[in-house]
Amino acid sequence: MLNTAGSVGVDVEPEGLTVVSFRGVTPQVGFQREMVGEGGPRLPGSGSHCELDWRGARAVGLLLGPNEPARIYTYIPDNDREIARCTLNYRQGGGAVAQMEDASYPFEYTVPTKGFEPVAIWFEVELKNGKKEKSPVGQILLK
Repeated sequence: MLNTAGSVGVDVEPEGLTVVSFRGVTPQVGFQREMVGEGGPRLPGSGSHCELDWRGARAVGLLLGPNEPARIYTYIPDNDREIARCTLNYRQGGGAVAQMEDASYPFEYTVPTKGFEPVAIWFEVELKNGKKEKSPVGQILLK
């Protein structure tokens, strides 16, 4: 609810997702332009995001500023809370495989990058029933 100071308060359930929609407003994109810069580096329109076609897993390349390295935000929307443990595997270019592991929802990861080599990502999960699964490999292009 909008208060008299012009701020908005939103209650969010634990482990919940909330969407906030504003109507009748005009976005002020000056801050975004300051962060990203006019004519600065851009991620490719095609290939900078990836649907793994497995449990809704997805990865999206992010560029937060002209002097910042790209990052990759990736997640599995475990809406049915079946996953007990999740490991994200990733490799940039011909580099070594790195991992991030989590045993609690939400299963979201931010992957650091160096340079512009493509990044391969895949997940391995252990379900609460003891079964293990592995996702297909996806790829994010950074240039």
